Amino acid sequence: MDDRMPWPFRTAVLALTLVLAVWVVGFALLWAGSPLGGLAAGIGAWLTVGLVATAWRTPQGPAS
Repeated sequence: MDDRMPWPFRTAVLALTLVLAVWVVGFALLWAGSPLGGLAAGIGAWLTVGLVATAWRTPQGPAS
């Protein structure tokens, strides 16, 4: 694991892939005129904020 990354590389890639997939589905549904598009885009935003907040709080080694 890279010391600069809060998670193993595979976990980070899977998390980013999930968030990207939710965003793509949300925008595709919005483009198609479905009311579920707003819900999916909202869930994508919520996942994005949660992922960034978790990465921000995760300790990355001993404090100097």
